[in-house]
Amino acid sequence: MSIHELAFAKQSARGTPATAAAFRIPLVGGTVKPRRQVDLLEETGISRLRTQAYVFQVGAEGNPEYAARPTALGLLLFGLLGAKAVAGGADPFTHTFNETAEQPYMTFWRQLENLKYEKFVDCRITQMVLTSEAGRPLRAAMTVAGLDPRHLASGTYGTEVAVAEESGAPFMHYDGAGALKVENVVIGSIERIVTTINNNNTFQQGDSHRGYDVSEGMLDLMFEVVTLIEDVAEYNRFHYGSATPSDGALATKDVVELATTYLDFLWTRVAAAPGPERSLRIQSGNRVQITAVEGYEPNTNNDPIKKTSSYRSLRPTSGTGIVATLKNGQASY
Repeated sequence: MSIHELAFAKQSARGTPATAAAFRIPLVGGTVKPRRQVDLLEETGISRLRTQAYVFQVGAEGNPEYAARPTALGLLLFGLLGAKAVAGGADPFTHTFNETAEQPYMTFWRQLENLKYEKFVDCRITQMVLTSEAGRPLRAAMTVAGLDPRHLASGTYGTEVAVAEESGAPFMHYDGAGALKVENVVIGSIERIVTTINNNNTFQQGDSHRGYDVSEGMLDLMFEVVTLIEDVAEYNRFHYGSATPSDGALATKDVVELATTYLDFLWTRVAAAPGPERSLRIQSGNRVQITAVEGYEPNTNNDPIKKTSSYRSLRPTSGTGIVATLKNGQASY
């Protein structure tokens, strides 16, 4: 069943549903749906069977995945990270998103064919995984948690979700040609980049069967980069503390961080000329730990060996741990 769409808008506050969708998108997988948890009452009796069940809590949850396009992606990044700024008086506008202490609440709507219409109030995007793979569209896989699922009549859905569905070409991996950098070095053999932004939210319940809050937790910013193995410099740094260790060097006892410019990934769907520009740039903060360097293993079929490097963004000495810059024709979010 492929007749399915997801719409969303920012709320002014928790408990105040958005009255109209700001964006409507197709999905490559997943959805948002009601969550209902029923528990059994544990008590003694005259039988080994339980005699009673009860509703513990209800809410909303889901893992929708979206082929990232230049417009709707901005509101999703704002919902994920919580801070935004915009520059420019005309197309293209430059939107900058980074982490802050509190995320906005959002309302989501979904349609399943002409059978089911629903609205999900007081939702937060708890995680987003941006995956860019050779030859394929950039995908944004979200984890959504919400407090208040609601049934909608088709007429109400049509009134609230009146915005046109976002269309046009998504960002592609090859839109990053010559602009995917680690420590300010362009790596042309990058075949996969995975950026994971996880807010580690917690569902909080109060005096209702519905939730009270989706609270922010510790922020995890993780990156994975897959490339051909063309040297052993990063491997040596990770294990022996130097790109060129001396003969007999011992394994390092130190955590290894990148030295300069860190991680910088730019995808340009439409260049400034002919314009107007449509681009997405993801930059780490100025403290990035190397957490793993894997793949230095032989094989029996002479296939090229590939390196998977994993990184974690730590609290920076200045600025923020991640910056997403989106250029598009949207004046504001």
